[in-house]
Amino acid sequence: MPQRGEPVDATTKGERTRQALLAAAIARFGRDGYRATSLAEIARGAQLSSTAAYPHFANKEALFVAAVDEDAAGVIDESVLRLLRSEALTWLDELLPSLVAALDRHTLARRVLNGLEPEFTVRLLDIPVLGQLRKVVADRIEHQQHAGLARTDIDPTQIVDQCLLPRRHASRHRQPHARGPWCAGSSGNA
Repeated sequence: MPQRGEPVDATTKGERTRQALLAAAIARFGRDGYRATSLAEIARGAQLSSTAAYPHFANKEALFVAAVDEDAAGVIDESVLRLLRSEALTWLDELLPSLVAALDRHTLARRVLNGLEPEFTVRLLDIPVLGQLRKVVADRIEHQQHAGLARTDIDPTQIVDQCLLPRRHASRHRQPHARGPWCAGSSGNA
């Protein structure tokens, strides 16, 4: 029992089990891939029984999707933190290099982006963390518009979707914008 003033661990046993499974899945799927990994191996890697995953994940595919989302969230969280600390005019120049650098620490996200899990790559473009990244970037562009640092004749959400979504997603929008500069007074560089 914690002493007075000590932090109390608010996570339940079930939450700790789920996190242990996700951590083991990220490591194992990142190293060996989806096809070469079993749920039993992941459970053993998390020091759990072979059936421990089923209350948390319906099957191996559900665990894989959750693990990719978790690992991609790590990549994006690291990059967005840098993005939010950047100066108003340099954040865009830093976003892509920051995302690429974060991939060194996130092997499962890197594996999927490298096309080593082709059955899942397209489906995983809709994971929640990518929607969060699009929102943060669109909000940053809108903020720059209000500050007079970016063109006001563009829709930040459409620009972000055009830049961050593959063609099959971007074509759903009514009027896709051509890629191009959006900074006020820009001559071609965003």
